[in-house]
Amino acid sequence: MIARERYRKIGWLSCAAIAAMSLLQADWELRTGAPDYLEHVAAYLVVAGVLARGYREGVQRLLMVLLLIALAAALELVQAWVPGRCASIRDFGASVIGAVLGLGAARAMESVSRYLRQRSGDERSK
Repeated sequence: MIARERYRKIGWLSCAAIAAMSLLQADWELRTGAPDYLEHVAAYLVVAGVLARGYREGVQRLLMVLLLIALAAALELVQAWVPGRCASIRDFGASVIGAVLGLGAARAMESVSRYLRQRSGDERSK
């Protein structure tokens, strides 16, 4: 249970970091050198994956992804008022894709982990 709380805290703090970086003026931006849509996919993929470790129930995960999508939409809209920034439907779409992929990756890793635990348990019983 403690681990879940840590994942939740890290995930929501990461959301705050995404928000802060998204609202920086263009000349203060921190860039990786990758295309901006890939930065969006990567950021939301990682955050969704971390949050999925903190929220294990299906309904919680659905709400978590919907909140990430709402955050991405809100940040893109607010960027219209940030000097040197503009709202981008492509960046919003990349953020949505990242959030969905992050949840999918977390579920896939859990399935593999469960399979490996079962397999190792089966081998021990032989």
